[in-house]
Amino acid sequence: MQQKPLSPAEAQRRWLEAFGLMTVNGSLNLPALVAEALRVVIWTQWATDYQPIHVLRLINKAYDLLVPWRSDIARWLEAIRAASAGDASDNARQVVSEKRWLKTILTTLEEAGDIAHGGQGFWWPAPLRYVSLPAAQRWLMLGGPPAHLLPRTVQNRLEWVGLARLLPQSSAQSKLAAPVITLHDWLGIPAMPLIEWTQAILNQTRLEPTSGVAAEIYIPPNWQTSLRDVPDGRYLIRMRSRFKSYSYAIANVQTGRITAIGRLDHTTCDIPRLRYGLRALAAKPVQVTIQSQQSDVIFTLYRRLPRAEALLFQMLGRSNAPVDAAQPPFTWIVPLKYAEQLYDALRGLHVAIVSSTAR
Repeated sequence: MQQKPLSPAEAQRRWLEAFGLMTVNGSLNLPALVAEALRVVIWTQWATDYQPIHVLRLINKAYDLLVPWRSDIARWLEAIRAASAGDASDNARQVVSEKRWLKTILTTLEEAGDIAHGGQGFWWPAPLRYVSLPAAQRWLMLGGPPAHLLPRTVQNRLEWVGLARLLPQSSAQSKLAAPVITLHDWLGIPAMPLIEWTQAILNQTRLEPTSGVAAEIYIPPNWQTSLRDVPDGRYLIRMRSRFKSYSYAIANVQTGRITAIGRLDHTTCDIPRLRYGLRALAAKPVQVTIQSQQSDVIFTLYRRLPRAEALLFQMLGRSNAPVDAAQPPFTWIVPLKYAEQLYDALRGLHVAIVSSTAR
């Protein structure tokens, strides 16, 4: 007797059941499913022969694992990416685009410390740790096994939001023994408040005499090429290389000329954070619009966030922006019960938060 094919809904139900996701607290959206599929493939490879898995094999296996969700993923991505031209290559482009999206989520999980990248394209599980999210009263669970291998007491208390797996801090008995990291240590946010940190960068950067520097100067909120009427003092400047990339420096300006500069290493100095600080010092803060709904808060960002705060939004929210959005505005939808953690992060950047009435 021929077996009846499973309906899409039944296939998805069995998938959730197999991976310990039938009891879900919160919104189990598509990025969360992709993140869990990546965890499953990495952990399965490691548990089989204690070997890392190469990125190509990892992405392909995770993509195969997501068969019950492919049509949902395709529809979701179709709404936010430009239409492909030419019928012959549409299917191939779709697979490439979907796998590229999986790679984007993989990279975000690695940046968060949820999985580990060992170099040369190989990946393995990260050790279990927790990050304390005091404003949300949650533990962010990083690393460790996928959901179906966790004790039932932990599975039943897990909350899924964005790419994150959370546990209420009120249920400490459900938390597995593991190190706890502070939010600032996890994100690598400077210990000094933004204004003090910005002033320290401006005033303590060592300058060397120079002349004839071609640069743009940052006069919040814009970059400008003219130094005419710029008051004497220290400023952030950027210089374009012949490869069309920018390098940054603190410059001393006197009588409309750059007389000395001190170069900033973008790997150690967070340039986007510095710009937020300079805007705050100039009383021209970055604006963020929020719209409160029944169960969510919609954040509309008109400037790129510093890396740390951007990672927090990626972990706790979902975005309707294109997969590789190059330009703002960026829209993030965050469940109401976690939004306070993001408000707290934005207040640390001295942004101007403007409320918008829901339509």
